[in-house]
Amino acid sequence: MRVYLNLTIRTCVRMRLTNSFMMATSQARGLKEGRPETRVKVRDMETNSSWMWSRNRFLNRKFAMQEMYQDYTNDPDGQWDRTEDMDPFHEPLDSDEHIGFVNVYLASLGYLIEIEEQLTLRDYRGVEQGECRMWQ
Repeated sequence: MRVYLNLTIRTCVRMRLTNSFMMATSQARGLKEGRPETRVKVRDMETNSSWMWSRNRFLNRKFAMQEMYQDYTNDPDGQWDRTEDMDPFHEPLDSDEHIGFVNVYLASLGYLIEIEEQLTLRDYRGVEQGECRMWQ
């Protein structure tokens, strides 16, 4: 029912975002330990950019989406559209985003040993997203 409401809102107001729900482990969130949390992966279909929203952030946006949809159903030709800063479907492309994690062992730095490492950056699913190069 909830997913259907979101799809209906997006279809009616012609928005280009898709949502998918996931469980993010503490390591995928950049933490050493902790419990998994529910996250929402939001993807912009035009730019192919994606963001991970916390549960609270998604719920805040959901209520704004419902309000926008209510305005649209009351008056489709009226002023239901929002400015960019108030639009629940808009996410700035320059916003910071946690894209993955990498395990780095820093014991050699304590002894001033020269190192040159190329480490794999992985996302929450364990899929390679890039490389991190370290040297001293």
